[in-house]
Amino acid sequence: MPKGFARVAAVSLPVHLGDVSANEQEIRNAMESLRRQGVQLAVFPELCLTGYTLGDLLLQPLVQAASWESMLRIARETDGSMAVVIGLPVNVRSRLYNCAAVLYGGRPIGFVPKTYLPNGNEFYETRWFVSGAEADEVLSYVLPGGESCSALLRPDQLFDLGCFTFGVEICEDLWTPIPPSCQLAVDGADVIVNPSASNALVSKHQYRRELLSQQSGRLYAGYAYAGAGFGESTSDLVFDGYTAVYESGRALSEGQRFQQKGVDNHFLVSYGFGDGGGGSTDWMIENARRMKHSVAGVPAVRQEFARDFFEKLEKRMEGNKRLPKWSGELYLEYHRGTYTAMARNKK
Repeated sequence: MPKGFARVAAVSLPVHLGDVSANEQEIRNAMESLRRQGVQLAVFPELCLTGYTLGDLLLQPLVQAASWESMLRIARETDGSMAVVIGLPVNVRSRLYNCAAVLYGGRPIGFVPKTYLPNGNEFYETRWFVSGAEADEVLSYVLPGGESCSALLRPDQLFDLGCFTFGVEICEDLWTPIPPSCQLAVDGADVIVNPSASNALVSKHQYRRELLSQQSGRLYAGYAYAGAGFGESTSDLVFDGYTAVYESGRALSEGQRFQQKGVDNHFLVSYGFGDGGGGSTDWMIENARRMKHSVAGVPAVRQEFARDFFEKLEKRMEGNKRLPKWSGELYLEYHRGTYTAMARNKK
């Protein structure tokens, strides 16, 4: 990278609640791609190894042990070219901290606990975690290869990568009157990273963008924000997977929200006709896939890109005034457990 510049990535990945090994693989796959792009610092969402919405299962020793071992394996995949920040629960003498582990050079070089725990409305983190405001611990560990190491667990750490220095604050820390990043910037941080699991609410996104812009401007620093996304959403909360990198009050780059990673969002999975208007059901699709020839009672099922489907539909219905002209918007109705292309109901 040119002198005075840093390549920083904020990453939101699919979360597999409670499946630590699957989350580990998601992170490692992303790391490979980031390394090829020359990224020097990558931040992943809060509690990304377990899932933020795991609830009381965060208290399970098996979950805590699995996430710790997974973190050490991921650490071994790092080298001196890229630092990685991931989230996991860390148990120290029966006190559970919501932590960000900083991985660099093949090992964890520090653990930053969350200082401010939200405990109102839809959040109740104090049910599981303790604040890391007064934490000052030395954690000893053994790497998978047998090497014994140690690292600090405390909230005010700075991490020097040679070309720049960064600090970490976690989600709610940013939303407080005096965020920890204020002191981190005073102490010399050039970049702040924030692994987050902030849910999506009406009008909240714009407020969050303004908050990130103002904080990066106030600190005169870079600010990378990685929000939890697909896989975290429950019946109570929705997560949009917002990612962004700000610098000195300006958004340098923002990721798309509400993206289901690994899925082509322009792909129309299936549609049916000749079935009375209800669309193709799951069993119809499965039967059609297994049958080489059409079967009486089973609607014809197609799989193709949505744009191709509607272009053909438009040509077939050309001159039919009953069918509105498609102008680029895809509308799918969820009906009796089926997906139906309702072209007559939506322009």
